[in-house]
Amino acid sequence: AASSAARAFASAAAALSAAACCAAASFAALASAAAASFASASAFFFVAASDVARCFAAAASSAARAFASAAAALSAAACCAAASLAALASAAARAFASASAAFFCAAASAACCLAEAASSAARAFASVAAALSAAACCAAATLDCSNLLLTAACSSASAAFFAAASEAARCFAAAASSVARCFAAAASSAARAFASVAAALSAAACCA
Repeated sequence: AASSAARAFASAAAALSAAACCAAASFAALASAAAASFASASAFFFVAASDVARCFAAAASSAARAFASAAAALSAAACCAAASLAALASAAARAFASASAAFFCAAASAACCLAEAASSAARAFASVAAALSAAACCAAATLDCSNLLLTAACSSASAAFFAAASEAARCFAAAASSVARCFAAAASSAARAFASVAAALSAAACCA
């Protein structure tokens, strides 16, 4: 039994030793594979990092060149704009100077024309005033003559009116007297005719 147990223990020990050797070999192989994988991943990472850095450097260089080109273009545009603005300001100044000169010339000409017009108007007003004064004098003289003629005409007309009125009154009195005589004769004739009719009626009444 002891011999069997020893053999079994030896077999178990040998199996454990073989298993330990297999496990150690497997662990060594696994460690070697992990180290190889880590080395490969590290190499790929550093290569990728190098590529990224190179691409970033190239992009930064391109951006710097583009920024420099844009700055140069902006500088050229600023120079052109400054030159254009200076030319525009110079042209505006010349135009303003020309307009100012034309304005002052026109103002002076207008002042001269206004002065001449005022002088002409003053002379015309003086002429009109003189003509009105002469016309007023003539009108006053004409009015005096007209007053004299009107007074004489009124006097003659008054005399003629009163003479005509007197004649008309005399004619009216004569006509009234004739009418009165005619009316008295007619009344007398009517009275005689009425008396005759009354006498005839009285005689007829007596006969009846």
